[in-house]
Amino acid sequence: MGKKYPSPDELEATRQLLGRTNGVRPNAHLVVFGHGLYSYALAYKCAADKLVDSLHRSSGQDVVFPLCCLYRHHLELMVKQCTRTANYILQGNGGYAAKGHDLTGYWKECRSLLERAMSSRWGTSFDKVEECIAAFSFDFEGELFRYPEDVSHSTWEHSVEYLNLRKVFDSVSAASDLLDSMFLQMNEQIRNEASCNE
Repeated sequence: MGKKYPSPDELEATRQLLGRTNGVRPNAHLVVFGHGLYSYALAYKCAADKLVDSLHRSSGQDVVFPLCCLYRHHLELMVKQCTRTANYILQGNGGYAAKGHDLTGYWKECRSLLERAMSSRWGTSFDKVEECIAAFSFDFEGELFRYPEDVSHSTWEHSVEYLNLRKVFDSVSAASDLLDSMFLQMNEQIRNEASCNE
């Protein structure tokens, strides 16, 4: 089955209900620019960071699930982008093998590729990223933060009862900075090799 595209009537209904309004902010442009996964990853983190910054003295109870969903999805997209980029360096293609939303599985594949594609000086950085990803392992498929129950309509068994949202912010930010640096370094390597081949 191919992709389903909205009908002209559905598109018009979207434009009428959700579309741009002249002179009224915010009108956001739905254009993917640059590296798609990377751009999306940065946007998810930006939204989560703004949410954390808005909490002030609140416990964050009312936003814990969407906030953690945003951060977890950010990590997943960053890992996928690093995997694609490392694959491109090593094999000339930008794919990844893992399917679904298994963050731990994606990281395992990614780390293996990064260890081959990058210099050994990144070794402890890989460990720090892995610590952050392991902290999200209680939601390995990315469903707990999105739905109050599993696919069989049973409530989740919570192995973790409390999260400090500032610690989540700090941990994800540290891992994100490392993944960002890895991606940018590999991307620069690709550009340099391309310019040498011209």
